[in-house]
Amino acid sequence: MDGVINVWFDFGCPFSYLLRRVLSKPLAESGTRACWHARDAESGVLKEPVTAARIWKHSVRPLAGRLGVAVSDLAPRPVSTRLAVQGYQYALDRGRGCAYREQVFSAFFARAQDVSRAKVLAEAAGRAGLDPEHFEAVAGSRYYLDRHLAAAARCPSVRTTPTLGIGDYVLEGVPGDAQLARLLAANARSWAGGRRVLSEGVIFDMTQRRVQ
Repeated sequence: MDGVINVWFDFGCPFSYLLRRVLSKPLAESGTRACWHARDAESGVLKEPVTAARIWKHSVRPLAGRLGVAVSDLAPRPVSTRLAVQGYQYALDRGRGCAYREQVFSAFFARAQDVSRAKVLAEAAGRAGLDPEHFEAVAGSRYYLDRHLAAAARCPSVRTTPTLGIGDYVLEGVPGDAQLARLLAANARSWAGGRRVLSEGVIFDMTQRRVQ
């Protein structure tokens, strides 16, 4: 089957970081393409230190171990991700969105670097194949802020990250195997039905049903 699954993530959410490993094989086997949409980490599982430590120890690290994904020993300190998401728009403009996303995630969750800092993000951009000096000079501009805000405004009903959407179905959080199978099966049914062009060829219908 051919289709697009929309994935909303934020750079401060460890489950967004782990999700790409969960999705990689099922999407490849089903012929489904993921389109990743960045959101700001205004709230999340790492905001309150005691809760963050518990979730990191009992949920994030065990899941990362099962998936073979490197994470730091301790939960990183929560930081603003506004500049990181503006940088994502910069990277998308240059065809390096995927590489940039992975480098920023790795910097924050594997190396515990402060991804609110322009210098850290510029280094991540350089590892993603972008010009780090140009990135640092322009990624924080009003132009890329407006680009990010416009992209986020297209889907105001997304209320948490990660969120997956395909056809007229959505799923919040990291899916289990059965949930993901149902979501991809819904893709097979909905891809030929009524859909709306969201942007840049992404197909999405905002009258979603939640997958349990």
